[in-house]
Parts: sequence; C-alpha cells; structure tokens
Amino acid sequence: MHFKSLFKPISLLFFALALIACSTTVTDPNIGREDFYQYAKWMDRMEVSLATVLDDQVMSAPAKGEPSPEVKETLSLAMNRQLDNNISTLKALNIRHVEVKQLKDMTLHMLTLSKQMMPLLAKKGAESDPKLAALEKEFDAEEQKSSALFRTLVQRFGLPQ
Repeated sequence: MHFKSLFKPISLLFFALALIACSTTVTDPNIGREDFYQYAKWMDRMEVSLATVLDDQVMSAPAKGEPSPEVKETLSLAMNRQLDNNISTLKALNIRHVEVKQLKDMTLHMLTLSKQMMPLLAKKGAESDPKLAALEKEFDAEEQKSSALFRTLVQRFGLPQ
C-alpha cells in the first residue's frame, strides 16, 4: 500500500522533469552551431520554395499589363500554401540554443505576418490599406531585429558549407 501511494507523485515528478528537460534552451556553443546550421539550411530551402512558387505563378500569368484580380488571387493562394508548409517545417526544427530559438521565433512571426499580408496585397488599392501598412511596419521592424541577430550568429558560428 505504501509503495502505491508513492508511485503516482514520483511518476508525476519524473514526467515534469522530462518535460522541462525537453523544453529547456541552452547556451552551449556547440549546440548553437548545430542549431544555427540546421536553421540556415532550412532558410535556404524556404527561400528556394517561395521563389519557385513565385516563378511558377509569374510564368503562367499573362505578360501584358497589370495582373488581373484572378491572377493576384491565385498567386496569393499559392504563396499562402507554401508559407503554411514553411511554417510547419520551421516549427518541426528541434532548436535548443537560446539565440537560435529566438531567431526561429522571429522568423515564425514574419512568416505569419506574410500570410496575413498576402490576401491584402491581392486586393485592388492595397497600397492605401491601413491594415496592410501596419503589418508591413511590424514586418520591417521584426526583419531588422532578426537580420541583426542572424549577422551576429553568422559571426559566431559561420555558415554551413
């Protein structure tokens, strides 16, 4: 009876410790280098995937004049699908280093802002939309911070070959 009464609290304690161990970020430079290289490789794949979607959509659009609302909508939907994929793959990265995790979180925020901007950009008169202007301002501020952190991490860890 005594053993059974101790089993539940002890097992809960071990479970809590396991959760803490899995979610704790670290500052170890070796882990930082590993995580940063993993992030940088993801970033390269993400940029290629977005460029491919953009190229595919531009090539299939009529070459004359301003794109039609249908073409803009198709591009917006295609980009949003790719952004969803990029968000999923970035979330799946197991980043443990505190600064690289911060960069990952900033990137997730920028991808989310991009998703919010896509439908607004597809609308006629988007350049005067105050919601779009606010999202762009927030995106630009986050991009400046993430670029500065990225440069710091490149100086510290280098780029993968």
